This record gives sequence, structure tokens and C-alpha cells, in this order.
Amino acid sequence: MYASLRFEYTASLPSRSYNPIAKMPPVMRRGMYWFLCGTLVFVAIAVGIEVTRDVMGVRKTRWLTLLTMAVGWVPFLVLLPIWRWRTLGIRRLVRSSDYRVCIHCGYDLASLSENGTCPECGRPYEMEAVRDVWKRSGFAVPPPQVRNQESYHRGS
Repeated sequence: MYASLRFEYTASLPSRSYNPIAKMPPVMRRGMYWFLCGTLVFVAIAVGIEVTRDVMGVRKTRWLTLLTMAVGWVPFLVLLPIWRWRTLGIRRLVRSSDYRVCIHCGYDLASLSENGTCPECGRPYEMEAVRDVWKRSGFAVPPPQVRNQESYHRGS
């Protein structure tokens, strides 16, 4: 049963994929889709305000122009920081738990057995496949090592 799950997880991640969204685990992909959909909604609202204003003959006022600009900037001022904060939290969790995080819901599987069912989402997992998905996605790459100042000046 778990062998087929391993094939399903790894088959969805081609080694030479140029689509970064396709390489994301489902929990990360879901957040990216919410951000993109939210951005499209707010941009559509801003465009709708402009089109409606021109069609209905409403004269251009400063506050209406500022309102349109504010609605257009909401995704970058509100949604992007929320998405970034969530992404950093999941990356930190993946690194601290040695890649033992459910790829579907983000639950920490570090205290559970190597094979089983995630208590959060109820999906079966195989720890080796979960680790492989996180490592291949590139989301849990360890932070770069900072060289010691003394060794840097000595040239070693």
C-alpha cells in the first residue's frame, strides 16, 4: 500500500521541471493558489471600479482614485506578507523536524512512526516518501552557513 503512495508522491515531481508550482508539496501549493486567486480578485475589483466609474459618468475625484489604488495594492500589502509568514513557518517546521511534516496539511510527524496515517488530515504517509518530497521541492533547504570571521580573514 505505501509503495504506491511513494510512487504517487515522487511521480508528481519530475526532476527537470521548470514549473516551480508543480514542485511544491500540496500544503505549499494551496497557499500559493490562495495568494494568486486573492490577487486576481482584488485586481478585478480595482479594474471594475475604474470601468464602472467611466461607464456611469461618475466624475473623477481624488478619493475615488485613491480607493482604486488602495484596492489594487491590497494583495501586496496584506496578502503577500501573510503568505510569506505562513511559508517561512512551514519551512522552519520542516527543517526543525528533519523533513517529517505531512505534505498535505503541514502536521509535524516527528513523534509518529515511519509509516501510518496523519492525525490531522487522515491521509496515509510513508516517512521516506515524505522526506523525499520535501527535499526535492527545495522548500526546506538549510540556511547558508556563515563563515567564522577569523577563518575568512586567514583565507581558509
